Amino acid sequence: MAQIAAFPKCFLDDIVERRTMSLFDWIEIGARLPHVAGLETYPRTLESLEPKYLQRVREAMEKHGLQMPMMCASPDFTQPDAALRAQEVEAHKRIMEATALLGGGFCRVLSGQKRPEVSREQGIAWTVEAIHALLPHAQSCGVVLTMENHYKDG
Repeated sequence: MAQIAAFPKCFLDDIVERRTMSLFDWIEIGARLPHVAGLETYPRTLESLEPKYLQRVREAMEKHGLQMPMMCASPDFTQPDAALRAQEVEAHKRIMEATALLGGGFCRVLSGQKRPEVSREQGIAWTVEAIHALLPHAQSCGVVLTMENHYKDG
């Protein structure tokens, strides 16, 4: 039987923007969903990337027999500023580490933002360059990068 993981899309504004719901509230709701074996998460739903906090999140999921299979991260590798692209790569390394601490095996990367001042070819080249820079760290974390052709976060 195929395993199903759920993502809190309908609760993102409550968890991320309004903060009227916590990730732990979502875990309790997700635990009641029939046939769901895991709960994907998103960096902005996390209060912290600190290992103690991530361990609490993992334990909350495991208490219900749930896994966190994939982190739905949204790095932006098509920024024209090279320093900002490098910051995105470094930030994504921290997210991959958090994914591993949560027990996840997959971490999403996006294909990049479409910007009028960046040609398609240049955007693709920057995205490929960033993903290549991430691959050794992904391997050391035991995380598989999963590309989504998604043009923006949120």
